[in-house]
Amino acid sequence: MTGNPGAESHGNRGAVLAAFRRALGREMHVLRRDPELLWQQLFNRLQWEDEPVSALLEPEFERRSLPGALPWLRTRTRFRESEALVRTLEGHTGWVTACAFSPDGARVVSAGGERDDTVRLWDAETGQEIRTLKGHPSKVQACAYSPDGARVVSASEGTLRLWDAGTGQQIQKISAHIGFVTACAFSPDGAGVVSGSLDETLKLWDADTGQ
Repeated sequence: MTGNPGAESHGNRGAVLAAFRRALGREMHVLRRDPELLWQQLFNRLQWEDEPVSALLEPEFERRSLPGALPWLRTRTRFRESEALVRTLEGHTGWVTACAFSPDGARVVSAGGERDDTVRLWDAETGQEIRTLKGHPSKVQACAYSPDGARVVSASEGTLRLWDAGTGQQIQKISAHIGFVTACAFSPDGAGVVSGSLDETLKLWDADTGQ
């Protein structure tokens, strides 16, 4: 970045660094998997920024747009996600396949897909991981809190598991279906659980007995 030293230069530098920090945070999930996409992912975020960020990008944009340059993707419209990102919860080592708030909104439960196979509980205010629930032998497809927030249900290959949300201990393992269980939820009174599967069935269960 060029320019005379002084308050304006420092202010510009701060604005550019802040913009890059925001963009990197929003694209980290992509860059961890495909770091070679750094330029296009950052450009697609930063092209909508005002000066001095846009001026900094322009020479590199022109170079990468010359005849013979390697192809790359450029978005023609802004990302539609909210600009008011509160925080990012990081900890899963694979895809996140499902998530849900606790009834009081204080916690979040998330399901880890392939190469993760865990259920994780988070503090919604701080973004800190509270605990990891392990037991599913393969990717977890769905998860939900009970209406009182005391339990969590999660679904995986053929099984449902119920957990104590306070201690992380497994309460029930239900051999539910002959195919992957892709959805699960508590009934409004917390007494029952419903599950849906690739075996083309829905099943209702007693949340206390697993029957």
